[in-house]
Amino acid sequence: MATYYCELVQLLPQAQFVPCSRIFDQIRAVKELREIKLLSRAGLQTVCAIEATVKMTRVVESENNLAVRMIKNMFDGGAQSLEFMCLGSGLRSEMAHCAPDPGVLLEDGSVIHLDFGGKFDHYNSDIARDIFVGRRNPRHADIYKRLTDCYVQGIEQLRPGVRACDIYQFTEERFEQAGLPFTMSLVGHGLGTGSTSCPCWLLGRPKPWRRI
Repeated sequence: MATYYCELVQLLPQAQFVPCSRIFDQIRAVKELREIKLLSRAGLQTVCAIEATVKMTRVVESENNLAVRMIKNMFDGGAQSLEFMCLGSGLRSEMAHCAPDPGVLLEDGSVIHLDFGGKFDHYNSDIARDIFVGRRNPRHADIYKRLTDCYVQGIEQLRPGVRACDIYQFTEERFEQAGLPFTMSLVGHGLGTGSTSCPCWLLGRPKPWRRI
C-alpha cells in the first residue's frame, strides 16, 4: 500500500490524499444477509474444528499437537487460510496472546485458553474457548460459570440505542460483582474481511447502536 501511495503522489503532485479507511470500516460494519451467512458458516466450521480436535487429543500430548490437529480440521472444513492462533495451557492460559509450544504438555486438571480464527471465502472467523483437560477442577468450573454469566448478561444488553461504552461499563461492573479481575481493553468487536472489524465495544466509544 505504501508503494502505491508514493506512486500516486508522484503522478498527482497537485492532489491532496485524505485517509478514508475509517469510512469503509463503518460501511462494512453493516452486513448484508449474504455476509451474515458467510460469517455464520465460518464460525460454525471453526467451532466444529475445535470440538473435533478436543475429542482426538489426550492428556500429556503437547500444545503443538493440539494446534496442528485443529488447523488441519479447519482446513478440512473449508478454510483457505489460518488468520491467527493463540493457545496456552496451564499457567500459560492466563496469557492473552500465547503461541502453542511443542515442549509444553497438557496436564490433567489444567485449562487450555484458545483464541483461533481462519478465513472462509474472504470472511474471518474468531472463536475463543476455555477447555478443561482431563478431570474437571471444581475451582476452574466455578470461574467458568461466573465468566459465562457475565458473557450472557453482556450479550443481552446489545440492542439499538445502547452505547458501546455502556456495554463495556456494564461488563466491567458484572466482572466486579462476580469477583473476577477485569483487564480487557475491549469486550467485543465485529467481524468481516478482517479479524477485528467495526464495531468495537470500548470504554471511549459513546456512539449508540442503530437499527438499520
